[in-house]
Amino acid sequence: PPELHSYICSLACTDDGYTARSLSRVSKYFAQITLPYLYQSLCISEPTRIRNLAKKLQTTPAHQRRIHHLFISDASGERDLASSIISILTLSAPTLETLALVAPAPLSSTSLIARLLRTRFPRLYELTISGHYPFPSSSPSCFPSLERLHLLGNRNPHGLLNLGALESSMPALTHLRISGLSLAVSFSQELHQA
Repeated sequence: PPELHSYICSLACTDDGYTARSLSRVSKYFAQITLPYLYQSLCISEPTRIRNLAKKLQTTPAHQRRIHHLFISDASGERDLASSIISILTLSAPTLETLALVAPAPLSSTSLIARLLRTRFPRLYELTISGHYPFPSSSPSCFPSLERLHLLGNRNPHGLLNLGALESSMPALTHLRISGLSLAVSFSQELHQA
């Protein structure tokens, strides 16, 4: 029965999307069964794949592009690639539950991450950001369900805890992990006072 096949596909398609794409090529029947799981879990890091995914998602109806888990890496730092990444993030925001963004290029990472932090992600509960990140704005709850936040890339995020932005934009936050600190005496004092 289709319901059982659909349930099995939902359990099997938790990798980077490879399993769903492979199953969809088996037959027309499985192409229909795997359609809801085609974008369930994605891992993209090549510039060509990022651009192609952005184009594909723009033409895919919302009910067929339910992305729950996304890992996206922009090691190239190309300016036009940032717009594709922003498009992917915006289109996936309503259904996204976990997100890891790696943006190590210093010229593009700050603006890309700033845009991410201004986008509303209603279901996101886990977020990892690697790159030179700005502090979240104190805009009203862009991340109402976010419980776990991992920040990596700012050697001394002094002021992160004092501005009140984390509390206002991430009210459900229970776990904060900050990696890559170096000579962060002022931040350690801030952390001690918090």
